[in-house]
Amino acid sequence: MFEQMEQRKWAERKLRQMWQGNVVCMVSMIVMLVMVVVMLMAALSNPFTMYVGGGLEFSLLLTLISSVAMAVGGIIYLVGLYGLRNIQPEYRTAFLCWLVSVVVNLVSNQMEEGSLLYTILDLVSIVLGLVVLWLVLQATDRLMSELGREDVIRRGKMVWLLNLISTVGNLVFACLPIDTESGAQLPVFLVLTIALLIFSVVADFWYIGYLGRSADALKENLWEAGQ
Repeated sequence: MFEQMEQRKWAERKLRQMWQGNVVCMVSMIVMLVMVVVMLMAALSNPFTMYVGGGLEFSLLLTLISSVAMAVGGIIYLVGLYGLRNIQPEYRTAFLCWLVSVVVNLVSNQMEEGSLLYTILDLVSIVLGLVVLWLVLQATDRLMSELGREDVIRRGKMVWLLNLISTVGNLVFACLPIDTESGAQLPVFLVLTIALLIFSVVADFWYIGYLGRSADALKENLWEAGQ
């Protein structure tokens, strides 16, 4: 019994860490989304202001800062996931899948952008991200089942559905033959990017709530056990 309570205490701490990492990523994604919208509106109204007025450089700087913050949030999330590797086997497998995705991304960065191999590796990376999520949901749902928290498990199902739709959308978008260097196709590219980012924010919002509620459920269980 003591060992079980210690595991739940550790799981609560690491799930909370994963929640914190995702919050940082979500804020960064929202900032990036705002930057893309601003760039799109400026490009449609007066393209010259993006180049002459220095708006492009400022937008790119904020986008870079958001990307760095997103990377930091991702590291925090993964530290939490690594800490859960001994709690449930799916957590360990999820972390290993993430390591594979890192290798895939490193290899794809060496490929020519737009090439067939680059596209394939990009698709593999997207699918691996979905696999990691599925494994985390499976492991966490098992913990919630032990606590009788069906409400959290139902939220996990919604998280899976939203992320599945988001992933399919990104896969389709990655396969579209859009030339970003073409002035005529650039607005289409930006609009699709905004739509996918908005849906990703919604999916991440649900996932953040799921992680937070899972950590809260474990904390409540520990509090009740200590009474």
